Amino acid sequence: MWRINATYLFLSRLELDLVTAMIASLLNYRSFVFGSVRREFEIKYKHSALGPLLLLIQPLTSVLIFTVVFSSVMRARLPGNPSTFAYSIYICAGFLVWSYFTEVITRCSGMFLENAALIKKIAFPKSVLPVIVVISSFLNFFLMFAFFFVFLLIIGELPGVQLLALVPLLIALCAFSLSTGLILGTLNVFFRDIGQMLPIVLQFWFWLTPIVYPISILPERLRWVVAYNPVAIIVQAYQSLFLEGAVANWSSVFAVIALSAALLIIARLLVQRTMSDLVDEL
Repeated sequence: MWRINATYLFLSRLELDLVTAMIASLLNYRSFVFGSVRREFEIKYKHSALGPLLLLIQPLTSVLIFTVVFSSVMRARLPGNPSTFAYSIYICAGFLVWSYFTEVITRCSGMFLENAALIKKIAFPKSVLPVIVVISSFLNFFLMFAFFFVFLLIIGELPGVQLLALVPLLIALCAFSLSTGLILGTLNVFFRDIGQMLPIVLQFWFWLTPIVYPISILPERLRWVVAYNPVAIIVQAYQSLFLEGAVANWSSVFAVIALSAALLIIARLLVQRTMSDLVDEL
């Protein structure tokens, strides 16, 4: 028992040190972080005629497609929920979470390679790079969610005070995406196959996550895959919040947050131990 307590205290201290270091880096280099986010935004839409309107068109198109195709054309219904728009809400909630997760880990997997020149020329804490990715990706996520809220408001399905549950759910989503992306980004410097294999892995991961199908259609012997899939747990929490007005399984959500904290500790140690070699490999 004393070993478990000692390990817990050690991990808690590491977690506290990690969070403190990341917050300190973010505050000290906030101008660099927010300047990079703004620069990314400007470069992305510099030569676009529609400019930032593209940010609005993409989420609007996604919501319209899911609503019109699945609710009106295919007349798909969610088992156990007779609502006309239940299946659209189910897919939209899952798709929004999955889009944010894949954008963060895909961009994080190449962040050290893409910023090689900057890393070699300027001394700055490398932990701010994934923070830039998380904030930049969150802008797209926020806009898509805003359109989703408008859609829910129009059909009269927008939850009320239950939306406060989004706070821990957002923490779980951001923390797991950040920790996974940071580990992949570090390893991808030394093993470039990781970046090449990631899109393939994500295709399998997508179909192992109940986004376009309800978990009830899976055979009992395969449901353990969803139970141990952190992204599936987060997706199901969002889906249950918007469909039922409550998160069905908080213990699994907090388990994902704890797992993310452990992965952040591993990522931090990995970056610290490999930093000198990492710069040489860039």
